[in-house]
Amino acid sequence: MDNNGEKGHFIGEKGKKVHFFKLSRKEKEKVKSHKGALVFSSGQGEPYIKYYELMYDFFKMGYSPIYTFDHRGQGYSERLISDPKKGYVDSFSYFVKDFNTFMKKIVLKDQNEKLFLLTHSTGGRVALLYLMEDSKRHLHFQKAAFGSPLIQLKTAPFPYAVGKWLINTLCRSEIICSQYYPGWSKFNAYLKFEGNLLTSNKERWHYAQRTARKVGDVWFNGFTIKWAQEVFNSRKHFLNYKGKVNTPLLILQADGDALVRPKAQDDFCQNQASQCKLIQMKGSKHEIFNEKDSVRGKALKLVDHFFQGLPL
Repeated sequence: MDNNGEKGHFIGEKGKKVHFFKLSRKEKEKVKSHKGALVFSSGQGEPYIKYYELMYDFFKMGYSPIYTFDHRGQGYSERLISDPKKGYVDSFSYFVKDFNTFMKKIVLKDQNEKLFLLTHSTGGRVALLYLMEDSKRHLHFQKAAFGSPLIQLKTAPFPYAVGKWLINTLCRSEIICSQYYPGWSKFNAYLKFEGNLLTSNKERWHYAQRTARKVGDVWFNGFTIKWAQEVFNSRKHFLNYKGKVNTPLLILQADGDALVRPKAQDDFCQNQASQCKLIQMKGSKHEIFNEKDSVRGKALKLVDHFFQGLPL
């Protein structure tokens, strides 16, 4: 991957350094079909190296260049607080502003003939907010596909309103606000495979844990109460959005998702998108693109067919 990859950084909102990765096909390399360029937006806490397998799969399918970046405060990007293992953000809007800068300074400068968007979880929330912020951006992508997009956070065992109230109450104290969200102080890098909330594929789960230990602070533990508060507070942008996203959308919904609410995905697809197809992935936990082969392979095929206008 690194042989064909370009690493770099740009200066994001409030002067923070944000690292990106661009995977390109060499001119002498032959490919059966060039399908277009691809932007990938990863989830909370994930460095782009976690998705080398995914990027390589789409690269083999004929997508190039493939662009991705580590959101502020995670991966190789600059941290926002002194503890590099905590997921923290001052404002969720900064994620969206960074995405806009990434598009302007890195992606759109290449003037690719066709450009597609692929996201996972929090990366989907960032991308949707980016699109809803300015309707002109709907034209940037031919089509966009979302794996388990974080449109609304699950708050079990509490009702959503209670969970939001609790987090806002806790965040009145700056000290408490910067503490881990309950239950996420060790994320899953140090727990057993059994009972993890992310994937039912043991091999990919172990690969993620080995990589996490290898790269150290590049891969942090879990998110903070402040991060959760910013997710709750940015929910209003979905509720207040009166237009429709005109980019054709595909939402892949994990039927065993313990982290995000599927009903919010249903509502967005039905009411806030002009062209949207939602497909539930049976037997999948939250990380559809890191699931067992039967689920993951189907998901990749669905995304590719959707991008290329083939039957789903």
